[in-house]
Amino acid sequence: MLLPEIRREIFEYVALDVDVLARASMVSKAWHLDCQELQLREKAWTLRDLSTIDQSDRQRLASRFRHFDLSGHEGCEEQLGKAFNDEELEYPNLRSLRFDPAHDRRWLTGYATKLLTSPNLRALVFSTAAAPLIPWEQWTRECTQLEEVAIGSVVIPSWAPRHAYDLEFEDFLRHNPGLASVVVEQKPRNYKILGVRSIAYLASATVLRVLHLLGDWSEDGWLREALATVHYPFFALEELVLRGSCETVACISQGYARRGWSKLRRLDLTLRDYSEDLFKNISTLVNLTYLSVSLEPWHVNREIIEVRADHITSLAVLQDLRCLEVRAPEFNRRLRMVPSWDADDQELFLLSFAKLERLSLTTDCTISESAMLILARVSSELRYCRINAILNLSLLGKARHRLFPNLEHLHMRAPSESTDIPDTRYAMSLNYHMPKLESLFLQCGGHQMPDLSDALSQTRNQTWTGCRCPEPHSSLPIPLHGIALAIHTSLTGRPINVGEPKYYKEPMHLGRARFLAQSEYMRSDWGHGAASE
Repeated sequence: MLLPEIRREIFEYVALDVDVLARASMVSKAWHLDCQELQLREKAWTLRDLSTIDQSDRQRLASRFRHFDLSGHEGCEEQLGKAFNDEELEYPNLRSLRFDPAHDRRWLTGYATKLLTSPNLRALVFSTAAAPLIPWEQWTRECTQLEEVAIGSVVIPSWAPRHAYDLEFEDFLRHNPGLASVVVEQKPRNYKILGVRSIAYLASATVLRVLHLLGDWSEDGWLREALATVHYPFFALEELVLRGSCETVACISQGYARRGWSKLRRLDLTLRDYSEDLFKNISTLVNLTYLSVSLEPWHVNREIIEVRADHITSLAVLQDLRCLEVRAPEFNRRLRMVPSWDADDQELFLLSFAKLERLSLTTDCTISESAMLILARVSSELRYCRINAILNLSLLGKARHRLFPNLEHLHMRAPSESTDIPDTRYAMSLNYHMPKLESLFLQCGGHQMPDLSDALSQTRNQTWTGCRCPEPHSSLPIPLHGIALAIHTSLTGRPINVGEPKYYKEPMHLGRARFLAQSEYMRSDWGHGAASE
C-alpha cells in the first residue's frame, strides 16, 4: 500500500486529466475517496453550482471553495446578491477567482471586492472590463496578497488619454509585492492599461518570475522607453512572452549582457519585424530551455522572409533547450535561409540539442538525411518534430538502432525520394523506428497517405485515418494532408457531408503550453499562458 503522501503526489499530478483520475479512483476504496476529495477541492465552482446546493450546506461548502468562476454572468445581479450579501457567505479558503466584470460599478465595488478580501486569495483572472468601471483605488486598498494576475481585453474609452490608467495599475501592482506572475492582453491599439510606469515597475520587480504581454503590441516604442530607465530589466524573470519588435528584444537582452548572467528560462516572441541582430541577441540567453520565435512582419509585402543561416546556427549555444521553434505562420510566409544552409552546418546545429522534446523549423531549406540521423541520435527524447526534411526509407531500413523511439508527431516534406516503395514496408519501418508515432503529415506526396494509413492500421492493430492539419492562416489551394490515430481527429462541427475530411487535434501533452510555467493557483483551463492564445 502506498504511503498517503505518495498517493497525494500521484493525485496532484493527474488531477486535471479526467480520464486518468477516473481510472485512479478504481484502484481501491481509499483511492476512490481521495479522488473524490481532490475533485471537490479542484472544482471551479460557479453560481449555477450554488443554486443547486441546499441553503443549509452552502456555508459548509463555500468554506471549501478554492476556485470560483463567475465569468459569463452578466445581468445576474440578483443571484450575485444572494450569493454574497443576503446569506453573507464566507470563502476563507478561496485561492483563485475568475470573473468577467461587465457588470455595473456596484458589483465591482461590492461583491467583487468582498471576494478579493478573502485571506487566502492568491490568483485573479478577469477580462472584457471597461476600465472606467474598475475601482482600482478600492481594490488596491483591499487586495494586497495576490501572487498571480491575468487581465484580458481591458477596454479603454477612445476619449481617454493614452495610458490613462497606467498610474492606477502601477499602484495596484506595487500594493501586491508578492506578484510572481502577470499576464496582460491588450487589444485596443493605442489605449493600454499597461503603460510606461507600470511596465517599468514590473521590469525592476525582484520577485516577478512570469510575464506575458499578449494582444496588440504593434507599437511598442513606449515599452522600450520604459525599459531604458531600468538598468537590468526583468533580471529576475524566468519566463517572458511578448508581442513586439526586435528593438524591444535587443533592449532586454542587452540588459542581461550588461549583468553577465540571466535567470530567463523560457522566451516566446511574436515579432512584427525582423533584424539581423535578433538571433544574435537571443543566443546570449544561454540558460533558455524554451524558445519560440514567430516572425510576422506586417510591413513586408512578400511571402519570403530571408534569414541568415549563420544566425540560426548561432542558437546552437542554447544546449538546454527542450522546445525550439522558429516559424513564420502568417499569410503563408516562408523563412528562406541565405546563403543556403549546408549539411555540415545543419549537423553541427542539430548536434547541440540532446534535451530537445519539441522542434519546429518552418524554413524552406531542406534538412539533409545525415542531419536527420544526427538529430535522431542526439535527441532521443524528441516527441514532436516539424521540419522540412526527406527521410529515405532504404536508409531507415539499414539503421541498426531505432531512430526516434519517443517521436509521436512528425511533420515533414516527404517520406522518401522514391515513390515505388510498398506501403507495408514503409509502415513496418515506421513501426520499428518510431514505435510511438501517432500522427504523420507531409508537405508533398499526400496521395500516398490513404494506403499508408491502411498499412499502419494493420501493422499496429490500431485505427489510423486520413486527416488535415489545421492551418488557420493558410490560403494554399491544396491542404496539408496527413494521417493520425483516429482518437486524435475530429470533424469540424458542421453537418457531416459525405467525404468530409477530419481534422487533426494536437494532444495537450505535445503542445507548447506544457513547456511554459504552470500556475500555482489557477486552473489550467482558465487560459493562463501564451500558448493558449
